[in-house]
Amino acid sequence: MNDAVYSEYDLALHVKEVLVSFSSGDVESSENYRNLVAVLHRKKNLSPRDLAELVAILKGLSGAAAYIDSAHCDLYSAIFNMILWNYGPGVMDAMIELIIALATSSGKYLDICLEMLVSNFVSQDPYMLDKLKVPHGLKKKDQVLTRVHRALKVISDLSPLSPRNLLILVYRGLNGYYTRKGTSTLALELCVENMPKLESGALG
Repeated sequence: MNDAVYSEYDLALHVKEVLVSFSSGDVESSENYRNLVAVLHRKKNLSPRDLAELVAILKGLSGAAAYIDSAHCDLYSAIFNMILWNYGPGVMDAMIELIIALATSSGKYLDICLEMLVSNFVSQDPYMLDKLKVPHGLKKKDQVLTRVHRALKVISDLSPLSPRNLLILVYRGLNGYYTRKGTSTLALELCVENMPKLESGALG
């Protein structure tokens, strides 16, 4: 996408056209689709322009979530491999908006959306876990978990199946942490810390 400023409606319309054209087998749309996926794969040393483009793509995908289908497997693979802990508040907000849209648009992505949110209860980066002992790390934890639980509550309110599915995923995830070799005490504490928030929110 270029440097022009687009409304969220324009972004959604653009992304919808890319997705629909790619699903129909339009060869000319393949490059636009690949470029869209490539933006989601950018992980390190993101410039302000890169971050702005990532947020724009995520917002466009949120508005076009109903058009993401089985033809877009590399797209939703890229989406669900994103980790909230790796980004700042702007990208996190756009990611959460997209996950809520995917979970509630048709129901076919409900479980994987819940699984992604649950997986963000704990950072998978040992360095980040160590930083949770200092104020900056605690702020990051609050930024992530506040958004995760807000998203879970919204999805729970909009999807009658999600509390049951969420409960299964949470206990499966907790069991995985408890049985996995090398899981730190801090990671386990974070998992347990999330339970009261779930009980008063998405599972309440």
